[in-house]
Amino acid sequence: MPRIDRWVVEQVLEVLAKDKDAKIFMNLSGSSLTDQSLLDYIEDRVRSVNLATGRLVFEITETAAVRDLQHAHQWMVRLSELGCHFALDDFGVAFSSFTYLRELPVHYVKLDGSFVRNLDRDPCDRADRLPQAHMGRDVDHPQRRRHQQHRELRRAGQFG
Repeated sequence: MPRIDRWVVEQVLEVLAKDKDAKIFMNLSGSSLTDQSLLDYIEDRVRSVNLATGRLVFEITETAAVRDLQHAHQWMVRLSELGCHFALDDFGVAFSSFTYLRELPVHYVKLDGSFVRNLDRDPCDRADRLPQAHMGRDVDHPQRRRHQQHRELRRAGQFG
């Protein structure tokens, strides 16, 4: 998987170099977090293109981050120093504990669709889920096409 990640990094950096207004969210595989040479490679490549802060966002699933907090933290700290941001993806699927969020310097928490699927219809879901949305600095989720859910998150958490 790290070989694929290297290829994707090259493609993403090429797009970011051509389009100065682009911002790209790129998934990293969980197995890549333990590959020190990949982290070194990405650091070197990001340094070489001199990106503006926040244009490249690496997404790591909650499961992968919690499985290996030490490596996830190392990736986030080192690449954040170069202006990259991090998103914790599929939040709520795995361990659903907020304790480890204090350990991870994430910029985005991407809620799993199961957390927001019924927000616009179910007051119990809204009461249960929205306090969790307040934990993130930025909230994003893959269910954006469901605008009502997004409006509910924004209204309750006053995001955006």
